[in-house]
Amino acid sequence: MLALDPVDPPGQPVAIDITKWSVTIQWTKPEYDGGFKITGYTVEKKDLPNGRWVKANFSNIVETVFTISGLTENASYEFRVSARNSAGAVSEPSEPSDPITCKDDIEEPRVMVDAKFKDVILVKAGDVFKLEADVAGQPLPSIVWTKDGKEVENTMKLQIKTSDLTAALINKDSLRRDGGMFTLTASNLGGFAKHIFNVKVLDRPGPPRGPLAVTDLTAENCVLTWSPPSDDGGANINHYVVEKRETSRLAWTNVASEVCAVSKAGVGEHADVPGTVLVEDKMEEPELDLGAELMKMLNIKAGNTLRVFIPIKGRPAPAIKWEKIDGEIKERAQIEVTSRHTCLVIDNVNRFDSGKYTVTAENSSGSKSAVVSIRVLDTPSAPVNLKVKEITKQKTYSAVTTNCHKTTWKIEPLQEGCNYYFRVLAENEHGIGLSAETVDALKVSEVPQSPASLTVVDVTRNSVSLAWEKPEHDGGSKIFQYLVDIQKKDSDKWINCANVKTLETVVSNLVQGEEYIFRVIAANEKGKSDPRTLAVPVQVKDLVIEPDVRPVFSSYAVPVDKDLKVEIPISGRPKPNITWTKDGSPLRQTTRVNVVDTEHFTIYGISEPLDSAQVIMKNPFVTPGSPHILEVSNITRDSMTVCWAPPDTDGGSEIIGYIIEKKDRSGIRWTRCNRQKVTDVCFRVTCLAEDHEYEFKVSAENAAGLGEPSLPSAYYKAYDPKFKPGPPTHVHVIDTTKSSISITWGKPVHDGGSAIQGYIVEICKAENEEWIMCTPPTGLRVNKFEIHKLIENQEYNIRVCAMNKIGVGELAAIPGTAKPEEKTEGPELSLDSELRKGIVVRAGGSVRINIPFRGRPSPDIGWSKDEAELSDKVLIEKGLNYTQLSIDGCDRNDTGKYTLKLENKSGSVSEFVSVKVLDTPGPPLNLEMKEIKKDSVTLVWEPPVTDGGAKIKNYVVDKRESTRKTYSNVTAKCLKTCFKVENIVEGAMYYFRVMAENEFGVGQPVELKNAVKASEIPLPVGKVTLIDVTKSSVSLAWEKPEHDGGSRITGYLIEMQPKGTDKWGVTTSTKTCDGIVSALTAGQEYSFRVIAYNEKGKSDPTPLAAPVIANDLNIEPSFRLLFNSYNVKSGKDLKIEIPVIGRTRFKEGPNLAKEVQSSLQLTHHKKRPAMIHLQIYIYDILDHCGILPVALRMTPPPHAFKNGVIGILLDSYIFSWSEVWHNWPSTVF
Repeated sequence: MLALDPVDPPGQPVAIDITKWSVTIQWTKPEYDGGFKITGYTVEKKDLPNGRWVKANFSNIVETVFTISGLTENASYEFRVSARNSAGAVSEPSEPSDPITCKDDIEEPRVMVDAKFKDVILVKAGDVFKLEADVAGQPLPSIVWTKDGKEVENTMKLQIKTSDLTAALINKDSLRRDGGMFTLTASNLGGFAKHIFNVKVLDRPGPPRGPLAVTDLTAENCVLTWSPPSDDGGANINHYVVEKRETSRLAWTNVASEVCAVSKAGVGEHADVPGTVLVEDKMEEPELDLGAELMKMLNIKAGNTLRVFIPIKGRPAPAIKWEKIDGEIKERAQIEVTSRHTCLVIDNVNRFDSGKYTVTAENSSGSKSAVVSIRVLDTPSAPVNLKVKEITKQKTYSAVTTNCHKTTWKIEPLQEGCNYYFRVLAENEHGIGLSAETVDALKVSEVPQSPASLTVVDVTRNSVSLAWEKPEHDGGSKIFQYLVDIQKKDSDKWINCANVKTLETVVSNLVQGEEYIFRVIAANEKGKSDPRTLAVPVQVKDLVIEPDVRPVFSSYAVPVDKDLKVEIPISGRPKPNITWTKDGSPLRQTTRVNVVDTEHFTIYGISEPLDSAQVIMKNPFVTPGSPHILEVSNITRDSMTVCWAPPDTDGGSEIIGYIIEKKDRSGIRWTRCNRQKVTDVCFRVTCLAEDHEYEFKVSAENAAGLGEPSLPSAYYKAYDPKFKPGPPTHVHVIDTTKSSISITWGKPVHDGGSAIQGYIVEICKAENEEWIMCTPPTGLRVNKFEIHKLIENQEYNIRVCAMNKIGVGELAAIPGTAKPEEKTEGPELSLDSELRKGIVVRAGGSVRINIPFRGRPSPDIGWSKDEAELSDKVLIEKGLNYTQLSIDGCDRNDTGKYTLKLENKSGSVSEFVSVKVLDTPGPPLNLEMKEIKKDSVTLVWEPPVTDGGAKIKNYVVDKRESTRKTYSNVTAKCLKTCFKVENIVEGAMYYFRVMAENEFGVGQPVELKNAVKASEIPLPVGKVTLIDVTKSSVSLAWEKPEHDGGSRITGYLIEMQPKGTDKWGVTTSTKTCDGIVSALTAGQEYSFRVIAYNEKGKSDPTPLAAPVIANDLNIEPSFRLLFNSYNVKSGKDLKIEIPVIGRTRFKEGPNLAKEVQSSLQLTHHKKRPAMIHLQIYIYDILDHCGILPVALRMTPPPHAFKNGVIGILLDSYIFSWSEVWHNWPSTVF
C-alpha cells in the first residue's frame, strides 16, 4: 500500500458567466498538491433546494475554468470542485459556490478594435485586407456588416467570419471600388454598438487631364503645363514622369513631352502634347515664389523633417544659393535645385536648426533673394549653473483620492514591504481643512501563509523530529519564528511545545506509546499564520529497522603512500553494532588503522600501502537501455501526454530518472521537455505551438549516466481534437400562433472541439415521417427559430441539430408534439427592485424607465403622470416586448409618479415608478400681506408644492420699490412661512417676492401682483367742537389727525347715537374739518363722534365732549375789532373785517341789502380836515336784542372815498371802497 499525502481542496468556485442554460465557473488551485502535480479536476452540481450532487463534466478538466451547460432556465444550482494529482490522490470537494440562478444577464454590446483600425486603412490594389474586431455582450450579439448603408453579403471574394467573441471581414484581390466605409454593428436585447472602418485602396493614378500646353519655348527647353488626373489612385500624387519623342522617331525617352502621374501605387497613363513644338531661347529675370505660409514664421516640432519648397522662375535657369543668418547650415541639410524649384530638407530637426535662412537666385538677367524664418518647437536646453543650495529631509505626500465620502478608505495598490505614512484631510465648501496623520510609518505587510510540507523525520520512545518548508509567501514581512504545537489524540487542547527559527525541531519528553498530533505556525511582525497540521497522528515509540549497509563501491584503489578512507552509510534502529573484519579476522585498530562510527556512517582508514596491478578506473555499472514509447495521448492545442515503458535493462543500477525530448517537424533540433527529474513513466509536455507536429524520444538515466534514447515516436499534431457536435440541449416550444411555432434550444454539451457554425431545424407532421428542413442549409446562428406557414391545430414533430466544421451532429427533438394555436395571455410587466425603490436624478440629468412586458395579443401601452397627461418633453418608445419612458433635461416639474398601464382583451395591469428630481424648490404658494403699516409689512405664504427632492432649509425675501426694476434682498435666512419687512419708506409703493431654498439652491420666486403702499389707518382726529345747534341740526368742527398713516385722508365720517340706544350710525360724510348734522328731533339728546379714513381704513373715533340737545340758541350780538386803526396808501384798496358774535334767526322778507341802512355825515372845518361819521343801524335782523351801532370816523379830504360798499357776513361786517385819493391816515372807532 502506498501512503500518499492528502491533496488540499481547490478554492470556492465563482461564477464568471451566467446564461439561462449554462454557467461558467472559475476556481483557484489547491494550496498543497500532495507532493504530485495536479492532473485534473472534477466538477459537481446540485439542484436547489433538495437536489443531490452529480458529476457535471464528462472529460478531464486541466484548467481552472469550466462551463456547465444543459441547465434549466431560472433554476438555481450550487457547484463544487475536487482536484486529482498524478499519484491518483483525490482531494476533498471545495466549498460549494454561492447559489446561482440560470438566467440571461443583459449586457449592452461592445465592439473593440485594434488601434490601427481607428485610422484610415490603406491597402494596395490586388492585396488582401482583413477587418477584425472583438465583440462582447450578453446575450451574444448578432453581427451585421454594412458598406455605405447596404448589408455586405458573404461571397468568395468578400468573406465574413464570425465567432462568439470575434468578427472579421476579409476582402481578396482588392480594387479601387472595394474601398469605402465598412460598418460593423453588434446588437442584442441590451442595445447595439458599432464601429466604422475607413478603407482606402491605393491604385495607379489615372492619366493627367489635358490639354497639355507648351509655353516659354527656347532653343534648349520649353515649359509644359497640365491638370492633375481625375483619379489619384487613392494616394497623393508624388510626382510626374515626363517623356519626349522626336517626330521622326517612334520611341519615347525619359523627360520629354509625354506626361504620366505617379503615386504610391505606380505610374499612371500618359497624356500627349497636341502637335509639335519649336524650340527657341527666351530671357527672364529670376523670381522666387514664397507662398503665404513661408512669409510667416514656419513652426515645426523637433524630430520631424523640415521641407522648404520654393518654386523659381528665370531664363536661363538661375543659380541657387542657401545661407543661414548668424550661423552655418548643418551638413545633414540637403539642398535640391532644379530649373523650376529649390528645396531645403533637414531631417530630425532640433532647436539648433531654428533661425533665418536666405535663398538667392541669380542669372544673367538679374538676382532675387528671400528670407525664410524657421522656429523648431523643442524641449528646453539644459539649465545652467545648477547648484545644491540646501538639503533637507521631509515627507512628501501624494493624493490617493479626493472623492471619499465615508470615514474609511481602502488604499491600493501599495508596494509590499514598504513603509508608508498616511494622512486624512476633510473638505467642505470653503476648502480643505487640517490633516490627521499617522504618527509612525506603517509597513505594508500581512500575516504569512502556512508553512508547507510538514513531515516527520524521526520517532523515538520519547521524542519526535519534525521538519517543514517555508511558507510560499511571508506576507511582506520577515518570519522571525515558528511555533510548534502538540495535541494528544483524544484531546481538543493544543499546547505550545517549541518556538524555533529554523525549519526543523525535536519535540522531546513525550510519553511512550501515546499518539500525538503536531502543527506548525509561522509568525512575523503582523501576527501568526494559519497552522499547518500533520496529516496523521504519530505514535511515540522506537522504530525497529533491520541494519543495512550500502557501500558506494565494492572495491577501492589507493596509490602508495596515500591514506585510504572508506565511508560506508549504515542504517538501522536501534543503532546497530559495527564490526570490521579483514580476511575473516577482526580488524585491529592501531595508530595506522582507525575505525570511527557515527550515527549513519562507519569510517575505516588505513595508512599502510599495498601495491596492486594497474587497473582502469571505471564505473562498475553500465548505462541503462532504451525505453519504449507506448503512446502519446490527451492531445490538446498546447500539450500532450507521453507514456513509455522502462528499459529492458537498468545497467545494474536503479533508474533514477528519464529525459524527455521533442522535435518540431519544421525544425532540426531536439529540445528537452523536462527541467526536473522525472521518475514516472508518463509526462505531460506543455507549451507546444498550436497546429505544429512533434515527435518525442525518451532516455533513461542511472548511476552510470544517460542511456541511449528511445526510437522517435510518430509525429503528433498539437490541436484540440475535433468531432461532430453533440445534440442541442433543452429543445422546447416557447410560443405558438395559429400559423407558426417558435422553439428555442441550448448549445450542445460538447461542441466537438470546433465552434458551432449553425443549427438546422426540421419538422414533419405527426402522422407521417417526411421531415422538411425549415432553415437554410448553412444553418442558423441563433438558438431560437419561428416556423411559419403551418396548419392550425395540426400536430407536428420538431427536431434540431448543430453543425460545425466536421459535420452535422446528433439530433434533439422536442418532447411530444406541438401544434399551432392562438394563445391569449393577460399582460404582465416586470418591474425590478431598483425601479420599485424609485429613481432619483439631479436637475439637468436624464431619466430612462425601461420596463419589459409580455401579453397576447400585444397590449396597448399607456403612460401617465400623477393621473394626468405627460408633458411634451417626455418621449415614449415601444418595442416588441418592452416600453421605455425617457426624459432629458429633468427639472423639478418632472418629479412625480409615472404610471404604466398595459391592456389587452385578456386583462390589464399597471405599475408606477416614482421619480424624484433633485432640484431647487418650486415657488411658494398664496403669498399675501397680513399686516401693513407705515414702516413695515408682514408677509405670509405657504410652502411650495415641490421641494426639489430635499428639505426646505429657509426662505429668501426680496423687495422692490415701484420706481425701480431690480429687487434688493431683505433676508436670506427666514425659517418660517411669514416675515415682517421693516424699515421701509412711509408712503412708498413696494413689490415683494419670496423664494424657497434647499441644499441645491434657491428656487423659483412667487411675487405680489400689485404694489403695496407703506401706510396705515390715520390717527384719530383732534378736538371736536360744537359750532352751532338748532332744534333740527348740529354744526361740528374738528382738527386734522396728527398723522394721516402715510396715505392721504380721503374724508371724515360723523356718527350719531341718540340717547337711550347703543347703536352708532353714520349721519354725514365730508372732506373738510367741519360738518352739519341735520334732520334732528327737537329736544332729543344726541352724542356725536368723528372718524377719519384713508385708503387703508378708518381711524379710531374722537367723540364730542358732551351730549347735545337739539334746541335753538339766543345769543346777544357783539363784535370784536382786531385793530382800532388802519393805514392805507393812496390808490390802494382798503378791506376791513369785523368778527360778529350772536345767535339769531333770519326773517323772511326783503333782501338783506334793503334791511341794512346807513347814514353818512360829513363836517367841513377850515382849519382841519373834514371828518366822516359812518353810523350803521341794523334792524329787523335780531329778534329782540336791539340795534348794533357801528361808527367809522375818517379824516381824509372831502370826496376821498369813492364807490363805497358795505357787506354783511354771518359773523362779521365788511366795509370796502375802491380808492383813497390821498395818503392820509384814517381812524375807525
